[in-house]
Amino acid sequence: MITWSQVRVIAGVALILVATSAVLTFDLWQRALAGLSPDGVIMDLSWVLLRIMLMALIAPGIVLVAPGVVAGRIVRGQVWMRRLPVSAFLTYTLAGAAVLRIIVVLLLPLRLTGDFASYDQLATLWVTHGEYTDGTHPTAYFPPGWPFFLSRLYMLFGHSPHIGIIANIGFGVGIVYLTWRLVRRIWGEYPARWAALIVAVIPSEVLFTNILGSEGLFTVLLLVALVFLLPRSEGGFNPVAQALAGGMLLGLATLTRTLSLLIPLVLLAVYVVYYGGSLRAVTRWVACVAGLLIVIVPWMMRNEARLGRATICTNIGVNLFIGNNPNAGVGYHEPDHSVLFLKSAADEVHDDSVGFAKGMQYMREHPLAVLVRGTLKSVFFLTCDTDALSFDVGEAAAAKVFNRYCWLALVMQAFWMVFLMAVGLGVLGFLRSSPSHDAGGILLLGVILYWIAIHFVFYGAGRYHMPIVPMLAAFAGLAIARVADRAEDASPE
Repeated sequence: MITWSQVRVIAGVALILVATSAVLTFDLWQRALAGLSPDGVIMDLSWVLLRIMLMALIAPGIVLVAPGVVAGRIVRGQVWMRRLPVSAFLTYTLAGAAVLRIIVVLLLPLRLTGDFASYDQLATLWVTHGEYTDGTHPTAYFPPGWPFFLSRLYMLFGHSPHIGIIANIGFGVGIVYLTWRLVRRIWGEYPARWAALIVAVIPSEVLFTNILGSEGLFTVLLLVALVFLLPRSEGGFNPVAQALAGGMLLGLATLTRTLSLLIPLVLLAVYVVYYGGSLRAVTRWVACVAGLLIVIVPWMMRNEARLGRATICTNIGVNLFIGNNPNAGVGYHEPDHSVLFLKSAADEVHDDSVGFAKGMQYMREHPLAVLVRGTLKSVFFLTCDTDALSFDVGEAAAAKVFNRYCWLALVMQAFWMVFLMAVGLGVLGFLRSSPSHDAGGILLLGVILYWIAIHFVFYGAGRYHMPIVPMLAAFAGLAIARVADRAEDASPE
């Protein structure tokens, strides 16, 4: 009978062989996988990313083949943690997170491309015009949260995208702290410390500091909302008041990234499990939804008056079609405008409606393609972690070369693959330990699954998993803390 140790070694060797084959004979992988795209569209960048992802499998392969080395370091790490009081641990971890992010800001150039350039322009126009406009037209194409925040910074300190980058440093450190705070309330001190350490040093989290995206602000708002929305109250506060505040924070998050709008559905399931469908579940959930509506309804009323539709943003339909059209691929691949429509800043509501209709039409007419592509998008969304270098890797793909940025992306991806393995162990351990009594764990897992489902429907660029990295790190921290505990128990006195 094959033992677990033998299975582990076989799996590790298999991953190492796959990684080696991606280095030596990647053309075989291209021929084997060319038919995976339902419409036969696989871009050069996707092939380069796939090669990096396959090569990075060597890292989890080595961990599986030689787990004792990793376990020993984990035990030493937890012994070190036990010697530190909470204040000392937080001081070292948050300071280290800040230093890493400052180094990245000092070393890497600031590139304003795509959405990031749009955010900067929209914030500048908001300062100039006193309202949210795209040129001379009122707009709601992008959710207003991040452009509004940038515009307030520009009003205070003058126009400079670097001001937003400095804010990102603060958001990054805040995410580390909030990860510790959230996980500590759910699973205790040592899973929380491991989770915080992971978020502090994970390469993609550090490198994205130098990109003017909305992920930092959104993730902070989402984490604070979850702290308030956990079923157990903290500090003796009224649970209904906490749910109302959590809903308002979730509303602010939704005005930053609209896809969080339906998270209250996840929360409803958690409350029903935790409270058993009692009146307490209903009142807390209603308070959360009320808080959400208090924040988003005024913005929707503004859009009704200025644009003719009570909506949060006007890119949901566009993004639906971007993820579901004959040229969609598995990442972001904007459709030909002759297939979609001619964008018009003066009538973005109409464009969004057309995009939604065309996206839904494609999904109805090509259900198998949607299923295949959605599965591939989900895998890509979860496993690819190189978006912080996408511009440089994209240049390498266009030039058909594997340059130094691709090697840096390989290091990032190797870290991510080992991280995902720890996440998987944490989720499996959680599911085997009476999860129905662990409302916090259910909430984290529910948000993760919700975020994956959303990007199954839309498109799955790797950077869009950034908001759930703290939740993933929570499960990784849980797994690592349990490994350390078992290794310590098994070691001789």
